[in-house]
Amino acid sequence: PAKIKPPQLKALTGSREPNRSQVDLPLVDTLPLAPDWLEETAAQEFTRLARILHNNRLLTEASLSPLAVLSLIYGRIVSICRAGETPHASLIAQYRAFVSDFGITPASASRVLPNSGPTKENRFAKHCK
Repeated sequence: PAKIKPPQLKALTGSREPNRSQVDLPLVDTLPLAPDWLEETAAQEFTRLARILHNNRLLTEASLSPLAVLSLIYGRIVSICRAGETPHASLIAQYRAFVSDFGITPASASRVLPNSGPTKENRFAKHCK
């Protein structure tokens, strides 16, 4: 896959399209606690992934619910495996889709850009067009 150009570079080269710009959602300031409705294994996975995403500036207010669902799916897969059964392919597919959306796998990491935080004024903008 092609590498994604950072939004700042797109703005400088003039190839930034407003309708394709990445939306900067508000970042989570502190590590959140796992929802109380998650089972123990799922709650541990939520905490582990939340720490990783938070440290990489990828954990936003909007991503907390999907992260909880990802952790729930993980917990179900683990409990099914502990029971000596094989998880259904649809459950594995849901897990893979969520993991890919968060950029957790090496293959999907390049498609997810960290939140750039507050934007600074472009001091060169006055010289454009």
